[in-house]
Amino acid sequence: MMMRLHARSKDQWPRWNGSSRIGFRHGAQLFVLLMGAVVPCVNAQIPSPVVGASAAPVRQAAPSRGLRVPVFEFRSGFWVNLHHFLYLQARLRRGLTAAAGVPPSLRAWDMANLSALAPSERQAWQKAVDYYAENFAGRDLPYDSFLVRIDDRLSDMAACPDLIGRSSSACASGIDPALAAILEEAAPVYRAHWWNLQNRTNRAWISQTVTFIRRYGSNPAEALSQAFQNAWPAGPIPVDVVPYAGAFGAYTTLDPLHIVLASGNPRNQGFAAGEVVFREASHVLAEPVEQAIVEQCREQTKPIPRDLWHAIASYTTAMIFERSFTGQPLPPGVTLESFAESNREYIVARGWQSYQHLLKVYWQPYLYNETGMQSAITGMVNAL
Repeated sequence: MMMRLHARSKDQWPRWNGSSRIGFRHGAQLFVLLMGAVVPCVNAQIPSPVVGASAAPVRQAAPSRGLRVPVFEFRSGFWVNLHHFLYLQARLRRGLTAAAGVPPSLRAWDMANLSALAPSERQAWQKAVDYYAENFAGRDLPYDSFLVRIDDRLSDMAACPDLIGRSSSACASGIDPALAAILEEAAPVYRAHWWNLQNRTNRAWISQTVTFIRRYGSNPAEALSQAFQNAWPAGPIPVDVVPYAGAFGAYTTLDPLHIVLASGNPRNQGFAAGEVVFREASHVLAEPVEQAIVEQCREQTKPIPRDLWHAIASYTTAMIFERSFTGQPLPPGVTLESFAESNREYIVARGWQSYQHLLKVYWQPYLYNETGMQSAITGMVNAL
């Protein structure tokens, strides 16, 4: 579904420094995928109700020629949700869910209740959790290349009733046969006891977030592109919604671009839901900033800070959202003060406190059009 959103006029929206590499027009369109009426893709395998799969997302029509806009493709897919739920259960089994510095308010997870399972179900489920505890629980979802490949492939398998190609050659996932067997064995248990509720939660979150983005997302989309002096990707940005997406509730991997976020994380609700989608999507826009940091560090013969570009991306998105709503009607129950506090909490949780002063002194003036991007980055690297 394509919706037209009208941006503010120039006198209502601050002019960003630097020439943008995208030809946004005021009154730009923002396209999002509406999951309220999900149907299977043409020729997709319709899963048996006892096996595990969900309908693949509807793809929207291509945007108007010559206009580059962010296109979010939200999904609630069975296999990738099962994978993340098993990963969570395995980390709980091993006591690995707590991350240093993560406040309790940002953690929402529970050990699955096995009391209602039949003996055969409990055996199959515990076998799967044991496998994940041994092989995956100690690995980090966004940084482990093997887990990233699993994420990407299982996301593509949403419409498949199996993972080894029994139903169709298109359903031959190519993932490790031992993992495929574990997932297929656990699938009926997950479907019978947890999937329906988690899928409803995911879809409710998607519906609310799409409504928010449709109404409020045009200005942040344009402002982020201008701030990073980079264009949004031409193709859809896949967003998989799952019960657990790591300690911080969301992450993004590149090549291919793929966002994964948790519908149940307290920080990903309401007003902040739209911000987290754009914050994660901004990772793909931040390449010029990351490259400029690398070049400046080499010029000054300083170590390259691993997460400075990441902190800049998060800070920029949060600031743009705050500015977008200053003096504007806010969604019910939302205040800018609570949003700002949540973002401060997030920065502390990520361990980026040391960057806060640099961002305020050097990057904020750039966002207010008081200096150039290169000057801001040079100042930050000088101060490291």
